[in-house]
Amino acid sequence: MDEVPADRDQAGPTRLVVWTDGAASGQHEGGENMAGWGWLTADGRSNSGYEVATSNQAELGAVEDLLEEIDRNTPLLVKTDSTYVVGQLGLGHKTKKNPELVARIKRELVGRDVEFEWVPREQNVEADRLAREAAARGAELAAMRAITTAEITVGVIFEDCGFHPVLCTLASPEDDELQGISLIDGQIRSCSMFHCGPELLSLGQVLAIKKDFAAYVAARTAGGGLPVGDDLPSVEASDVMGMAVPVRPYAPETGVRPVWVPGARIDVRAEGTEVHLKANAAGLLSLASHLLALYQDPVPDGSHIHLDEFSGLEDGSAAVVIERG
Repeated sequence: MDEVPADRDQAGPTRLVVWTDGAASGQHEGGENMAGWGWLTADGRSNSGYEVATSNQAELGAVEDLLEEIDRNTPLLVKTDSTYVVGQLGLGHKTKKNPELVARIKRELVGRDVEFEWVPREQNVEADRLAREAAARGAELAAMRAITTAEITVGVIFEDCGFHPVLCTLASPEDDELQGISLIDGQIRSCSMFHCGPELLSLGQVLAIKKDFAAYVAARTAGGGLPVGDDLPSVEASDVMGMAVPVRPYAPETGVRPVWVPGARIDVRAEGTEVHLKANAAGLLSLASHLLALYQDPVPDGSHIHLDEFSGLEDGSAAVVIERG
């Protein structure tokens, strides 16, 4: 990757250099491919994300996002190893695939000074890394959501965030929502299919929970062991200043599974070089659980928790990746 902050045309303006790329994960959500995109500028700015898309769509998505983020008056030199992007946006090739996306980007290019340049892949390694990491995050989300969607259906009994055994009456993957009737107090309970990590329960587990619900909740949140056998999914906890912080034990087959405290609200805004994180009490306790989940000794370096507005944060929040390393 070039190390100079800009390129200068022979008789033109100094341009901010931007490297872009997209990558497909090879894993699917609902039969559609999860892909990642990424871009970075020579002056240190960068962004990445994932979506249900093809590799070509992700490559275009990187360009669309950088155009949204960088001032319209800044002349740009976009470097990419995608001949598809250069052909569609730089050379005016006939559009056969993704016509709506290409047309949308072309409208954004009107009135802007942007040039596109193809570069070999070895000169685009950082953008490729951002795209592949984003694709991996998307694939992880898709895999977890697919497992949850397959297991939690109407009529089964699951444990919600408040440790209630709940008879499921509504399972809505598209809205990321579960709803049911608590077998403890008969009240309607709801939680997220993805954020809360609901777990299936057997009838024996339900009877054990109902026998002494208060003791069961205390055991689940204070690390005192479980009132029934080893078949119950365990939740350990760390005691910090007298506060019980629930932490799901790490296992290689399930990975890091943070606990979301009911009612958690976390809003993250990036402003220049500062990141502002605002959370209510439940949100702060959830963050503590996330950090302690990564802290556990068996968790390998490189393990991470990815948070965005689709996985726990408030709408419009900046994405946050917490990685152990």
